[in-house]
Amino acid sequence: MLSKIVQNKIIQESVGNYMKKKVLILVEDLPFKYDNRVKRETMSLSEHGWDVTVLSPRAENGKYFEEINKSIRAYYYPKKDKNSTLGHIFEHTTTIILTLFYTLFIFFKHRFNVIHACNPMDIFWLIYLPYKLTGAKFLFDQHDLSPEVYLSRPYSSSRDLFYKILCWLEKKSYRYAHSIIATNESYKEKAIIRGGVDPSKVFIVRNGPQLNRFDKVFLDKTEIFKDKSILEIGYVGNMNLQDGVEEVVYVCEFLLNELNRKDFKFVLIGGGANQPNLKKLVKNKGLENYIEFTGRIDDNILLQRLSKCAFCIQPDPYNELNNISTMNKIMEYMALGKTFVAYDLKETRVSGHDCGLYAKINDRRDFSNKIVKFLDDQSLRENLGKRGRERIENVLEWKYSVPSLLSAYNNLVKKG
Repeated sequence: MLSKIVQNKIIQESVGNYMKKKVLILVEDLPFKYDNRVKRETMSLSEHGWDVTVLSPRAENGKYFEEINKSIRAYYYPKKDKNSTLGHIFEHTTTIILTLFYTLFIFFKHRFNVIHACNPMDIFWLIYLPYKLTGAKFLFDQHDLSPEVYLSRPYSSSRDLFYKILCWLEKKSYRYAHSIIATNESYKEKAIIRGGVDPSKVFIVRNGPQLNRFDKVFLDKTEIFKDKSILEIGYVGNMNLQDGVEEVVYVCEFLLNELNRKDFKFVLIGGGANQPNLKKLVKNKGLENYIEFTGRIDDNILLQRLSKCAFCIQPDPYNELNNISTMNKIMEYMALGKTFVAYDLKETRVSGHDCGLYAKINDRRDFSNKIVKFLDDQSLRENLGKRGRERIENVLEWKYSVPSLLSAYNNLVKKG
């Protein structure tokens, strides 16, 4: 009889613990299917017993609902990217309204007691407030520093009203968060100094790739570019104002006109609000034969296309955001065994170490010269590419970040 009571108690506790491990992950800046960091987080949480629901913008012509596996599902809401100030206000206001509606539906259908908010924007603490009454916990996953995103745009200033509003929104996110995830030491430092956050609440979860996603392509040693007279140079990532992809256009001009090189082609993979402007710039300058835009493409096609490139680039120029941000793209290049050219930014050095070539900050001539060095030296490309792959395997792969992610979630339980 006593044994039966103990068994029932264990079952009840197990069921209770399972019911507690339900999380809603909110994303605003891009669809879940294109957000590899969030996909890694959801899979890791699922593997450790969490039931996960994701809510994000819908991809063009995409689904409104998708069941990934028995413990992961995704809902999508319609959203159009806007470039103007009024457009941004409308975009984010619409997001709040739609997200609130969807969260109510998700709460009653699936339940959750953790809201995991991925920025930018830093607006999801508003969604959390009513669920605070249910005992839910709030985790702030700071992918970008929104105030610095604003400062990276032309003619912006820390004296601007919008900058001050963004700082206020960020501070509110810090205030309501029971755990904060930062992508690197620089972001953690901002949370502690600017946000006044207790360091024990901040957990560094780096953007390391999962190698099983890259292995099939990496292990295929068919180097298609070897016998080509035109070498492809890869870029993968967002194409918004702060991403600096227009640098590629000006570097391309310099290679053609100043260095008289015509043995290359840039392949730009990805999308973003600034892509239409970039396409117009390329057309106006007559560079269509040297710069290709693929748009957003599925992972398998993306990796196959990137694998055909001789090497890759990270053109993000120095600004207050880029200097202290960890770029996913550089580690994805390294996971494929591709070396890279990048500007010499603080956190880029932390990730890339000695696995690529670093140009002087915002010096397009030096960036172009580094590209020429790779165009002319296959051995250097291969040696640095091999070194980069080894760095991912031994230091930066996603599996090394999972314990910190779980620590951030365990901290939520302690707050309970």
